Amino acid sequence: MVKDQIYSKLQEKDLTTEINFTAHATVTCPHCGSAVQGGKFCPECGKPLRTQTTCPQCHAQIPEGAKFCTQCGTRIGT
Repeated sequence: MVKDQIYSKLQEKDLTTEINFTAHATVTCPHCGSAVQGGKFCPECGKPLRTQTTCPQCHAQIPEGAKFCTQCGTRIGT
């Protein structure tokens, strides 16, 4: 019964009024710090927006933040 009351109250409330769905997301270039609105490369410095790291085991280039190497499966980081 309480569950139904909560559901009913949630249906009455618009939880998305403060969200701008038409705004573009911006990211910061990891190399030069410029604000960028998408793409693979920074329009200011030309470097790739996605940083890479090297696997300590096989030395393959893997995306920054990966937990495991995509080539050998070695755990990356802590």
